[in-house]
Amino acid sequence: MCRGLTRRLDSVTMLPLFVLSMLHKITAARGYVYGRTATHWRWYSGEVAMKPCIKCGQTKPIKMFYKHPEMGDGHLNKCIECCKDDANEHRAANLEKVREYERIRGRTPRRKEKVRNYKRTARLKHPERFREYQKTARLKHPEKYKANQAVGNAIRSGRLVRGQCEVCGTTEHVHGHHDDYSKPLDVRWLCIEHHCDVHRKMTA
Repeated sequence: MCRGLTRRLDSVTMLPLFVLSMLHKITAARGYVYGRTATHWRWYSGEVAMKPCIKCGQTKPIKMFYKHPEMGDGHLNKCIECCKDDANEHRAANLEKVREYERIRGRTPRRKEKVRNYKRTARLKHPERFREYQKTARLKHPEKYKANQAVGNAIRSGRLVRGQCEVCGTTEHVHGHHDDYSKPLDVRWLCIEHHCDVHRKMTA
C-alpha cells in the first residue's frame, strides 16, 4: 500500500457499530485513520493525523480532541479547548443547576468510591503535590490545622471518642466538625456527606 492512499470500502456501511469500532481500533494501531464518512479509511504512514474543529475552525492534531467511541475517527469533532470553553460558559450561565447536579452526583455510591480511589492513587502518584497542598493549607488556615491535630491526638490518646453522625447516625467515615476553632476539642460528629453540607452552607 502506498503512502497517503485513500481506500473506499463500500461494505463498511453495512457493518454493525461494534464491528466498526473493532475495525477502527485495529486499523488505527496499524497506521490507518477512519475518515469523516462511513466508507473511507485513510493511511497516514506515521504522519500526525489532523482534523478541523467544528467550532473554532482550526486544524489541530488528533490528540487535541477528546476520545469518543461513537465518533467515526474515535474523537469528538470539537477540540479540547473549545469543549472546556463551552463547559465553563454553561456552568457560569447555569451555576445553581450545576451545583445542585454536582451535589446529587457526589452523594451516589459510585461517585463516592471513585473519589476515594482517586484520593488514594493521587496521594501515591504525586506525594510531592500532596505535601505542598498540606503545607499551603497549614499556612493559610493555621487555627484549623491546630484544631484538627488536637482532635486527632485526643482520639489516639483516648481523651476523645469518635461518635456517630448526629444527622444520619452512621459510624463510617465520621469527622469532628468545629463550629469554633478556638475550642479544638468541642466538636460535632458528622459523616463526610453531612460535614460537606455544613461547610457548603457556611460558604454559600
